[in-house]
Amino acid sequence: MSTEVTDEEIEKALLDVLRKFLELNHRGCLSFKELSISFPRNRKGNGEEQRRVLTGIHDLFLKGYLAWGHDFKNPTPPAIHITRRGIEMLERDI
Repeated sequence: MSTEVTDEEIEKALLDVLRKFLELNHRGCLSFKELSISFPRNRKGNGEEQRRVLTGIHDLFLKGYLAWGHDFKNPTPPAIHITRRGIEMLERDI
């Protein structure tokens, strides 16, 4: 029996992680490492599953929910923040 997680489940899990970060940190700032290791299956998954999680994170950037940097002092990777669009989507879907 296959227990492969779907792309939709990956996105839902990533959005759940972002919601938790937003609740704990009103600025919506986190590191890429914090996001990737907070994904529930990341540590258990094989290389292929981890690449699918990375693709899911990339998709959140493409949708405009995430952007690189915390502020002008930390504008580059691995610092990321939840954008205004991302915050609005997360608050709307709660």
